[in-house]
Amino acid sequence: MWYFDGYAWPGWHDYLGLFIALAGFWIAIDQIVRTRRETRKANVALARAQRHLTQRSLMAIIPQFQAVGDDLNYALPANDVEVAHRTLVRFSLMAREASGLLVGLEGDHDALSARLVKAAERATRAKATLVTEQSPDVIVVVKSVAAEVDRLSQDLVGLTSSLRNTIEGASGVH
Repeated sequence: MWYFDGYAWPGWHDYLGLFIALAGFWIAIDQIVRTRRETRKANVALARAQRHLTQRSLMAIIPQFQAVGDDLNYALPANDVEVAHRTLVRFSLMAREASGLLVGLEGDHDALSARLVKAAERATRAKATLVTEQSPDVIVVVKSVAAEVDRLSQDLVGLTSSLRNTIEGASGVH
């Protein structure tokens, strides 16, 4: 039994099958092209949303930095070891989080990120000093960290105010 007859002329169903196969290939290629185009658009929208969320997260962390500064300014004259201890731990975690947010932000924020990490390390060392000493002097241990918290808070406010005034989609326009 032969499935192919080389001497037979193709019938209308052969032409219809060829047409449907070619149309199917064209539709498949068109769908692939459209899918790639939409994927690119989705990636751009995702990157824009990610930038927006990072900026909003930085803006949301500013009041927390200011609260840490206020708590440290309370703990210094009161020589309150417990408040200073909790505040230093909170600051250390927030500073590392802010540093991580800066990594995902457009622009060169390496210096500010490095300052945040160093301040977090200093806060951790100060916390360790408060815990290990018998009756630590909070002013001596925490004063430099409190000053750095205030400076970092001001720098982050400056950064977020410039982010707040950036026109989305226009590169280099502030």
